[in-house]
Amino acid sequence: MAKLTKAFIDKVQPPAEGYRIHWDETVKGYGLRVTAAGKKVFVAQGRVRGKAVIVTIGPFGLYPEDKGRAKAQRILQDMRDGIDPRDVKKQEEAAKVGDARFEVLDGADLTKCLHRLDDEFRGVGRDLPPGDSGQHLLDLPAD
Repeated sequence: MAKLTKAFIDKVQPPAEGYRIHWDETVKGYGLRVTAAGKKVFVAQGRVRGKAVIVTIGPFGLYPEDKGRAKAQRILQDMRDGIDPRDVKKQEEAAKVGDARFEVLDGADLTKCLHRLDDEFRGVGRDLPPGDSGQHLLDLPAD
């Protein structure tokens, strides 16, 4: 174990195959994963509800070692509090997808949407009794 500093990380050589994790001596559970391809990524490893969990913090370069260490400390504290960072990430991604759907609907041309719905409504109308099938969605009352 060594303290993960810029000088140490710059000197780290990639393994012949697979990956190797170099653990930080100051923060237990904070490490640098180095792949055979030479990619260097910060990770945090801890336990959540009794199960071992390892999460990627981000690549070295995008994250300096001190910011990676600070983020690891927050993630590890959350793990000790029983919060699984993988669940948090899934919730954040789901929220982004929901936001994107609203942006598409807000930005869409309302008239085109209504005409498409009208066309679909008329298609459903083919199965209705003779007196009801000619009604258009755009002709319906607004209330």
